[in-house]
Amino acid sequence: MQSPGVPQTSDLTLQQGHGGTDMTKVQATYLQATWNELGSPLCEHLKIDLERSEDGYMTGNYRCLACGYAVAR
Repeated sequence: MQSPGVPQTSDLTLQQGHGGTDMTKVQATYLQATWNELGSPLCEHLKIDLERSEDGYMTGNYRCLACGYAVAR
């Protein structure tokens, strides 16, 4: 369960990729800034997705859909 005020995955506008939804670098940056404004609450990175560049290329990085930070996969 997420804390009140913490962005929800459904708050994102994600682009459709071959494997479903993928996060862009701009979206990850926005989520990180929003997360930091909330005081950087603990995030368990329960939902992650592949990051794509703004022009649709896979970067090879995975991002948490809640806080936007890169996570190891």
